[in-house]
Amino acid sequence: MSNRGSCQPPDATPAVAEGYAVSVVPGTAIAICARRDPFTALMTRCLAPRKAAGPEAHSDITWAPSLRLSKSRLDPTWPPTNHPLKLLLMTSTAALPVAGPRSLLGSAPEWACLRVNGDEEAPTHFTVVPDDHLDAKPNYYPAVNLRTSLGSHEHEILAAYREIVHTSFPLLDCQMINNSSRRDDSPMLAVMCLIASPYSSHMTKQVKADFFSYVFRALPLQRRHPKIETVEAAVLFLQRPASIHRAPSTPGLWAELGGIVGMSHELGLNVSPAKWNIPDAHRSRRIRLWWAVYIFDKWCALGLGRPPYLSDENANVPLVTLKDFENDDPVLTVSAKQFIAMASLSRILSDILSIFYSLRSIHLLRSAPAEEVASTFNVFRGQLKIFKEAHLHELFATDLFRDPTGTVELAFYTVEIVLCRAVLRKVDERHESYGEVRTYAKSALSNIATLLQQLQINRLRAFWWNPISILNFAIAGSFMFSLLLSSINDEEIEYWTAQIREFRRLLELQRFGFDVTRLASTRMELLATVNNQKGVRKTTASGDSEYFGGDLMVELEMI
Repeated sequence: MSNRGSCQPPDATPAVAEGYAVSVVPGTAIAICARRDPFTALMTRCLAPRKAAGPEAHSDITWAPSLRLSKSRLDPTWPPTNHPLKLLLMTSTAALPVAGPRSLLGSAPEWACLRVNGDEEAPTHFTVVPDDHLDAKPNYYPAVNLRTSLGSHEHEILAAYREIVHTSFPLLDCQMINNSSRRDDSPMLAVMCLIASPYSSHMTKQVKADFFSYVFRALPLQRRHPKIETVEAAVLFLQRPASIHRAPSTPGLWAELGGIVGMSHELGLNVSPAKWNIPDAHRSRRIRLWWAVYIFDKWCALGLGRPPYLSDENANVPLVTLKDFENDDPVLTVSAKQFIAMASLSRILSDILSIFYSLRSIHLLRSAPAEEVASTFNVFRGQLKIFKEAHLHELFATDLFRDPTGTVELAFYTVEIVLCRAVLRKVDERHESYGEVRTYAKSALSNIATLLQQLQINRLRAFWWNPISILNFAIAGSFMFSLLLSSINDEEIEYWTAQIREFRRLLELQRFGFDVTRLASTRMELLATVNNQKGVRKTTASGDSEYFGGDLMVELEMI
């Protein structure tokens, strides 16, 4: 398995010279091709004059897996300052130990192998290849000068990103947001401006269209040789303002996410950097980014009905913590805690998807006793209770001008809904836990309706994680219809009819000033107008005949 990635500061991948690409090869060993000490062999190989033939010049020679290159083992006066290796060591020891460059043609290094200090049984190595060997920027790469389009408004637009988006979704370091040395054609700059555009009046429609066009063309090309910044830009671009709310399956989202997961594996983000000899800032950056990818993978899989790309068995990255964020700002501390809470909640969601929603588990659940399913429900309910006490109680006490915590509150209620929906498929009304599960579901949906009804300006002005929040509101509305269709008495039918009517009203009320609810509103309109005629006369359980669902325009037999 070979994973490529472009490596240039300030990436958290191995920092070698600009213009080189990095491949991470986890769990592989590098053969010893010298009988002497690996360190001595490395120095001899790197510093000795190249020969036309012989073992020292052979192209398939690699280095030992036991190599450790630390500052304590380096003589600061040697090699000479003007020697090519000096730059390599200076740039590499700041991030990862270096196992040496290889020269295939002439004296210029063509590739190198970097070994990180990690698990001895499953070592990780990075190989480094020049970008020009990968055709990193072909002649059809879009040419653009973003700063020319932004003019004098770049600072104001990035300030909006920092004050609104970053305080809700703290993926980047602040210094990255304010990086004035960023290239004029950086997709990251374009993405940050697009995400911040709803909160700034300085981007015209034409500039937005040009930036969208550029990112849609540039990111697919950069996926072939990704950098850490490439993955960050792609994750942020998932949250771009939606231009089409009619599409029920958010077209293109799943394919985009697949590309992000592939780049993450290319860069070894799924491998724990806890023991790597890299700066703390680089380590935290990798951890944050991995969990951002993990979160979006699980929630988009839920919202779109797809199997998740990521498997928990193929990652060992520790859970993100407060030390992985710049937490000197009280506002950023709240957003960091929300990020941590979303990561923890996503692990619970991952287990629910695996146990109840995978193709194999659906087959196994057909023969599972109802008692076993009910027992599993209670286990997850206990986990959610612990999660709420550990994370949500503190976040619910937040009192900020822009309160970013609506995303995680909605996500928590959605996990409760998803759990109930799965259990109700197996447990019928004759089982003793049936009423308990429906009551639990009723409480979760009621909480979402209350959340929507009580939205204050401090939450409306905040940035909501998209498309996660968009899909979660839609899931809530769809589940209300499911509970209506499975109601077994007049009281429940009347209750859910009223709840659907009220939820539709709330969604419609918010949809023009709060884009997050537009997809849910559209979906509920579609469900409620399956039969675009007057209500159909139904006979209730008591024998009375009445128009059912007339105001909702719902034809139960056709849904």
